[in-house]
Amino acid sequence: MFAVVVILTGCGGNKICSPAGIAEWERGYIGYAEQTRADNAETVMARGTADCKGYAVVSMQRLRACGIEGRIVKLSPVDNKGPGHVVVTFRQPNGERGYISGGRAGVTWELFPLETPWAEIIRSIDGGKWEANFTE
Repeated sequence: MFAVVVILTGCGGNKICSPAGIAEWERGYIGYAEQTRADNAETVMARGTADCKGYAVVSMQRLRACGIEGRIVKLSPVDNKGPGHVVVTFRQPNGERGYISGGRAGVTWELFPLETPWAEIIRSIDGGKWEANFTE
């Protein structure tokens, strides 16, 4: 229960309150398993397993608790073949942009300079050649 409270509330500058810290925490406490629906963050963390949707929900909740602007984004394969993927994109207070992506291969994150177009960030996400329809 302690992990659920810490991850969903503010962290007072703790290292977990960063995209790197969030990804590290998820790698240590949430394993991959296909889910039939998207659950809330509390359910995912109590269960200890998630697919990309569950990882995204936890990442989004944690980013919000850290005061980082983010959004859940559904990715589609460019060639329309194969399954889609769900990630969280974020913008840090200094303007840097990035993503957190959880799935079969684990949890990854990457940070980009503020001038990097979102389309370029989306294309850099592991697991496929992705596209997403969203605007600033």
